[in-house]
Amino acid sequence: MKLSLKTLLSLACVSMFAMSCAQDAVPVAPEAQEETVVFTASVDAATKTTLNGVNTEWVAGDKITIHNGTKGFVFTAKSSGAKSDFTYTGSDFSGEKFMAVYPSGSYTADVNAKTVSGIVIPDKQVLVANTYPANATFAVAYTEDASLSFKHAVAILKFKVSGGDVTKGCFYAVDGGDISGKYNLSYNDGNPEMSPVEAKAWVDFDMGNAVLSKDATYYIAVAPTTFPNGFEIALNGYPMKKYSKSYTIKPNTIVDLGTIEYDPAGKQSDWALIGAFNGWKDQHFVTTKDANVLVVENVAMKAAEGFLVRKPSTEWADKYGAGSVNYIKKNSYIT
Repeated sequence: MKLSLKTLLSLACVSMFAMSCAQDAVPVAPEAQEETVVFTASVDAATKTTLNGVNTEWVAGDKITIHNGTKGFVFTAKSSGAKSDFTYTGSDFSGEKFMAVYPSGSYTADVNAKTVSGIVIPDKQVLVANTYPANATFAVAYTEDASLSFKHAVAILKFKVSGGDVTKGCFYAVDGGDISGKYNLSYNDGNPEMSPVEAKAWVDFDMGNAVLSKDATYYIAVAPTTFPNGFEIALNGYPMKKYSKSYTIKPNTIVDLGTIEYDPAGKQSDWALIGAFNGWKDQHFVTTKDANVLVVENVAMKAAEGFLVRKPSTEWADKYGAGSVNYIKKNSYIT
């Protein structure tokens, strides 16, 4: 079969175009290969996650965030124990200095200053019998290799309950002392320090509508602080135990509050208004057919001051400015 001149010319053009395209093509860089990065993390004696006698251990599946100064990467524990390998698989992890935080989360880190921001200790914690609150027990580590030694940044309050059924409670500062909310965290050469950003003076706790077991031990995570006039614990809205002296809670420690007896009978008369205020007089409870009411008479506030009324285990209620208030509802307190 013979080809016409027109056909031959067309084929020549196609061939020349193909050669030109081949010569002008830009080489495609090979895709970055994924690899598994491994860090080995040890756990300090007071660090979450699971209690094993007097020690604490990692649990397989626990997640930490390792920050390279630009981005945080989520690493997962391969095994349970006081030491575990944590792995991340990807093509984008690199760096020479690392800050690590338990539990994993969205943090901003300065690896040169060894600081982390974005720490939030919940002011509401659901308790789990015989173990720490997983979302509040912050620990931190710094490394320039692949070995992490975590130090606890918070303090743990330990207690049991006795008496009647308890479904909720509140741990709070009597007069000053921030223990929950937003914080910045400094590694501080293995002695972590927390600085409040938007902090609160209480932690509410419950069992998720269940009853605290009399046979179990419970734990609350709080930021280390000093209580100038002590602290108090309320159960089911009634204050049950009070430490009235100045007290300092240090990081990486467990504070044993002992067994707290829940016995609300006659406790209402023990309620007081918490805080440093000017002119509180004649505080007492009266009983009406509707409810118990705390009567606060002759209240005088400084012109520039106000105060907040909140019920145990609820959100902040009304805010009052300068002036006077005569009635505060049952089981309210001021902080």
